[in-house]
Amino acid sequence: MRFYGRVSEIGVIRSRTDDGRGGCRITVVTSPRRHGLTTTVLKAMEDRHHVFLPVTRQSDPVLGMDMMRLASGQGFELPPCRSLPDVLRGLMRLSRKEHLIAVIDDIDESYSQSPAVLSALGEVWRDEAASSNLDLVVTGHTEWVLRELFSEEGPMAHPDTEFVPIGPLSLKEIKAILHDHNPDYRPGDLIALYAVAGGSPARIGLLMDGGCTTEDSIIGSVSDPSSPLIADIRLTMAETLGYRSRAYRTILRCIARGVDRKTEIEMHTGIPSGKYLSQLELDYGLIRPERSVFSRFEFVRFSIPDPSVLFHFAVVEPVEWRIAMGDRGALAESVKGNIQSCLDKSLVSLLRMDMAERNPGCRVGGMWSRDEDTAADVVVRDDGNMTGRFYSVVSPKEELEGSVERLSRFYEGYSVSFGTLGPEDLLHPEDDVRRWFELVK
Repeated sequence: MRFYGRVSEIGVIRSRTDDGRGGCRITVVTSPRRHGLTTTVLKAMEDRHHVFLPVTRQSDPVLGMDMMRLASGQGFELPPCRSLPDVLRGLMRLSRKEHLIAVIDDIDESYSQSPAVLSALGEVWRDEAASSNLDLVVTGHTEWVLRELFSEEGPMAHPDTEFVPIGPLSLKEIKAILHDHNPDYRPGDLIALYAVAGGSPARIGLLMDGGCTTEDSIIGSVSDPSSPLIADIRLTMAETLGYRSRAYRTILRCIARGVDRKTEIEMHTGIPSGKYLSQLELDYGLIRPERSVFSRFEFVRFSIPDPSVLFHFAVVEPVEWRIAMGDRGALAESVKGNIQSCLDKSLVSLLRMDMAERNPGCRVGGMWSRDEDTAADVVVRDDGNMTGRFYSVVSPKEELEGSVERLSRFYEGYSVSFGTLGPEDLLHPEDDVRRWFELVK
């Protein structure tokens, strides 16, 4: 699959690696796993003379020697290196002669191997920065490690540092990709694609390159345990959580099947979940607290924002033990029984994305109370005009107005309206898809 989107991110990276300004700059590019982090940086570097050095999970001496050889193969001769800090020192001294762009990919992996590496990198940076002419671009998926290393109080603090986050593809970009591979796609095809691949360009690419462009072919693909997409998500979860992660996985399975409030999670699992929920949100970025659009802050539900991760824990994870024992029909059975719930959640997410793109400046989400289930699946709150629009998607239309009016104390003073949304609302006659496709391809 060709490269799509990321226009603004590439522009920022390129602007920060232009020659002629002198001195050192640090650009920290972050994203969830499988969201095109390395591909985007390399796209930005296409016509730039640079050195690209990926960090792998090896001992310090092996990593240092491998990086030295890689740099040599790209035309940059470094002195003998026995660690990542040695590599950084060699690059900074090399940049004294001429401007140098260095890309260190997955720098957070070095922390997982040796936490002490952060202070060692900081020591090198403090010693060499004043006399160097280096544009350093680093990438990583563990944002708290990167913040700890490059923040104002971190060991590699530098006044000219900028963080460039790369998120999931937008709804317009996903539509453009699907249109490229299936010009006559229907809403069900878009919903199924998003339900199993989310906004990950890598996972969408696995389906598109495999010819899975319709709802039936997408669902059929992920019903096979040997599916590349299933293997990709499984590997990503292993890399993110590790194999010894029983408590995390148990909590994620609860959230995936709708047990999404802290007290409910603790009641179902017997696990004091506060620490784990915090780590899943802040350290791993796998869950997100959601607050009702028109309710007070305490009405918090936890959601899994990446639909492909939601699909894994709702559909694949519960039958992993059967798959491991050779039951090849287990996954198809689980898909048949659970895919509709994933499709419903995907539809709601896509409609909220669509509303957010079409109503900039408005708050878009759902509505519920402490004791009640969802009152409205999609809510658009416009504080500037004091209006609120409430829509039912999965919830029965007949219950919408009554459910919302029971919570009227939360939107007092707002002018409200009610409606319904469905799959067809994802396709807009005024959308010029071909024009957007030309823009992003």
